[in-house]
Amino acid sequence: MAVAEMMDVVNGQPQQNQQALALYNEAQQAMTQDDFDTARRKLKEAHQMDPQDMLILDAYGAFLAEAGPQQESIAALQLAVQQQPDQGFEKYMYLGQLLDAEDAISSIRKGMDVLQQQIATLDGDDKEEGNEQLAGALCALAERLLGNADQLDTVAPECEQLLNRAQHIFPDSPEPLQVLASLRVEQQQPEEALQHLRTSMQKWFPSLQSMMADSDAHSQDSNEEEDATEEADDEVTAALPSFEFRFETAKLLIELDETTEAAVQILDSLIEEDDSVPNVWYMLAMCLLGGGQTEAAAEALQHGQKLLRKQSDTDDLAQDFRDLRVAIDEAAQERGQDKKVMPAAS
Repeated sequence: MAVAEMMDVVNGQPQQNQQALALYNEAQQAMTQDDFDTARRKLKEAHQMDPQDMLILDAYGAFLAEAGPQQESIAALQLAVQQQPDQGFEKYMYLGQLLDAEDAISSIRKGMDVLQQQIATLDGDDKEEGNEQLAGALCALAERLLGNADQLDTVAPECEQLLNRAQHIFPDSPEPLQVLASLRVEQQQPEEALQHLRTSMQKWFPSLQSMMADSDAHSQDSNEEEDATEEADDEVTAALPSFEFRFETAKLLIELDETTEAAVQILDSLIEEDDSVPNVWYMLAMCLLGGGQTEAAAEALQHGQKLLRKQSDTDDLAQDFRDLRVAIDEAAQERGQDKKVMPAAS
């Protein structure tokens, strides 16, 4: 081998591939620092340097699916499908979120097939993790079928079968029952919907309540004790359902439950986790208003409005904020509070 050729190989891999992996690692580091622009650029450069590296391509497609742009994400994920159609179910699940109608449903079904083939080769904890992922995929398919259906009756039986299977495969998951609650809402069965939702919440809500109670109890602790409490809270948060799942729980509670206490607790915890999401502030304001707490509702609404002004393409949500502000003003006047909700400063 010539010296030049030897210089191009490091640890058995071409130098170009080593450079691509270095860019990939830099992107991962940028993501841990919430520097998503740098992460996007590094992943794109890594993929352009080594288009055949599936680790990089899968990571690039997954990142774009979460952070955008959407069309670039679809292109990257579809390229990953072409290069490795029978491995890596995640790309199919992402495409199930991004594509339209039947294409999305077909993608999720293919992802489930790939995952089931993978699970058949596993055992022990790996098999348990695979079953958890399969339960999530079954729920995703049920949700997509519900979202695409022109007539609920045409998809409801299959959705129930999917959700029952998900419960059987991974009984600890709260997701099948929450999706079933959503189905019952669509079927105009609110009492049964609330029952399913409460059963779902039993799998995780007590842990959230305990975490919040501990956080309140230790709010005056020393720095060392606070660090230990924060570490314990992080562990509990990691074991909870996703941010988006808990937000959907709160929305369903607002729609179905006569009381607002549980929904407020969930929304408060989401804000503590990430206070930059206008939708969460909006829902909290709505919930507080429903509980008769007009001043607290006004404060929550103003927080959300300030965040909303920093974003683009929010016309519909901005109108929702304006409508809710009017409702809070009217409620305050009815309660004899001569205090209107002032629009957030630009």
